[in-house]
Amino acid sequence: MVSKCRQRLHMLSRLKKFRMPPTDLLTVYQSYVRPIIEYAVPVWHPGLTGNNRKALESIQKRAFRIILGADYEGYNRALQTLSVQSTDERRHELCANFASSCLNSRRYSSWFDVNQGHHSMQLRNTRIFAEPRCRTSRRHNSPIPFLTRCLNQV
Repeated sequence: MVSKCRQRLHMLSRLKKFRMPPTDLLTVYQSYVRPIIEYAVPVWHPGLTGNNRKALESIQKRAFRIILGADYEGYNRALQTLSVQSTDERRHELCANFASSCLNSRRYSSWFDVNQGHHSMQLRNTRIFAEPRCRTSRRHNSPIPFLTRCLNQV
C-alpha cells in the first residue's frame, strides 16, 4: 500500500513542476492518494502497529511537502494551512462513521450487543454497548471490539 502511494506521489510531484496551484494539488492528493490509504480502514485500522502508523503518516507529510513547496513549515502547520486532518484522526473518524452506519443497518446491527446493565442514571463512564470479551490482544485489536469501543465513545 505504501509503495503504491509513493508511486502516486511521484505523479503529484510531476504536476507540481507544471505549476499547478496548491488547491488543485490537494484535490489530486485527496482523489488519487488518500483513497489508497483509507481503503477498508475499519478492517485493518485497529491492528496497525506504531511503525505502520508512521509509514502512513509519512505519506501525507510527503504529499504536503510537495503541495506547499517552499511554504512548508512543518506537518502540524501544513495540516492547519490545508485544513486537513491527520491520517490517524481521519481513520478513527471513518471507523466511527462506519460503526454508526452498521448500527443503523438491519443487517449488521446484530454485531453490537446492548449492555444489559445500561440504565438511565447519568454516570461518568456509561457504556451503551457491551464490549466482547477478549483473551488476547489480537482479538482486542480486531474490528468488532474496536468498533464497539468507537460506539461507546460517541
